Amino acid sequence: MNYVDQIPLSAIDRAIVQPEISAFWKEWRENGGNKALLPDLSESILSRLTVSKGFASEGASPKLLCVGENSFLAECFGKEWSKSAIFEAETPDPELEILASGGYHRAIAGEPNLDLVRVVTRVSEFHYLKLTYERLIMPIKINDTNFITACMTAKLKMTHLLLGQGGQDPQVDCNIDNHPRGYDQAHYSIPFHMD
Repeated sequence: MNYVDQIPLSAIDRAIVQPEISAFWKEWRENGGNKALLPDLSESILSRLTVSKGFASEGASPKLLCVGENSFLAECFGKEWSKSAIFEAETPDPELEILASGGYHRAIAGEPNLDLVRVVTRVSEFHYLKLTYERLIMPIKINDTNFITACMTAKLKMTHLLLGQGGQDPQVDCNIDNHPRGYDQAHYSIPFHMD
């Protein structure tokens, strides 16, 4: 079952979130919170962010503007996809995009948003990833009058590749953390036979 649960921001100050989340929160606050400018963030933070527009239709996530080369999204869907993602009409899993939209709308309204997300998301017709992660979505200014949303995502549990239609009854369930070629290439090295 897929879900997104909002977590109180006080969890960050109590140090019960992943280090990447804490680091993004700390830099955002040190750079003025809602007055923070994207270029003021460190390269180590910027390379792990996914950046989206500062507006979206109700029930939809905002359009991607940039996927950091070290971001969790690039890790899941591959570096090649992440380079072309800003040109795509949608992400590989539109259902996840809808499920994830609430946190973006809170950030668009000017409020930082922290979530716990547990999903099975489609990578291709027969390949799904089972993911559990935290994400912090923040409003970030790009100049004095315009802002975007920036999301830091941090994995909480092992990532599993599920092979089979719909991801519901997988014929193969493999832990693919630390796969040498990344999640997007892992399914090429796993034997898969349908009887």
